[in-house]
Amino acid sequence: MSEKKNIDNLNKFLKKMYNISLDKNNKAMLKQGNIPVAVVAVPKKDLLLVSSPVISLPEQNLLPLFRKLLTLNLTDTQDAAFAINERVGTIDLQIKRPLVNLDYEELQRAINTVATVSGRYINILAKDFDTKGVVMYSPKAGTWGQYLNAMNPFTLSRPRSDNRQGVQKLRTIFSLLGLASAIAAGIYTYTRTTSWALAIFVFLWTQFIVARAIPDLITDPHKIKRFIFFALHPVVGVALLLGTYELWEIWWLAALIGYIGGLFLGRFIAAILLPRISLEETHDDEKRRSAWMKAQSGGV
Repeated sequence: MSEKKNIDNLNKFLKKMYNISLDKNNKAMLKQGNIPVAVVAVPKKDLLLVSSPVISLPEQNLLPLFRKLLTLNLTDTQDAAFAINERVGTIDLQIKRPLVNLDYEELQRAINTVATVSGRYINILAKDFDTKGVVMYSPKAGTWGQYLNAMNPFTLSRPRSDNRQGVQKLRTIFSLLGLASAIAAGIYTYTRTTSWALAIFVFLWTQFIVARAIPDLITDPHKIKRFIFFALHPVVGVALLLGTYELWEIWWLAALIGYIGGLFLGRFIAAILLPRISLEETHDDEKRRSAWMKAQSGGV
């Protein structure tokens, strides 16, 4: 059966069941009872994905959560399985099967299984791991559009490699903007205070905000949490700077304690308040460091 016939066949079943059809990207969102279920076809991969977001990925107790989900996958989810949707921060329940030779009963069973198992565990998982159930959200077009685009790597509008290249290009642009704005901020600070130490302090934090924080905020879906993470560092740094200068009135000491303390104490506080974001940024730091070392060694 051709790819077009596979899609037509799936649309016929969806029309009969829910009076809906796949959109131009071969995706659809429906509700089975109170449970939202996404149906995505990837004809070039001969893949049908039926998926439902169950809970928001919590900030803490991830290892116990993953152990619980893997145990449920073995014993309680029938032919579905729990999976992490990292791009939108949810735990999903999914069934994957070939598009070829799909029949009405198979599609109906897949949708019913995902909706039933998702509905069974949403409140249990949300309560046990101190998070919230996604099915309680109002299915607004923007929210579910983001979910549909993110729930499977095959369904992204651009290849993942292209997306990485776009992120890297954005980071390069903001690195240059960060350097330029940091130099300007440092010079301005020196002309107002005549303190080289304070000028260097302002230079470093300006570069951190423009070159590091802004591009990560632009490319990350969890902008509020990422904003809090990045804001903690300069806020703590400035507080330490002012407190130190108030005690000893020595700019170089205040700038040194403010910058180093802002980095380390800010990261410590972020690890407590936002452990998952902090872990992601730590991994990102390691990747940047590895890329820099590789560039210095000539790509070897």
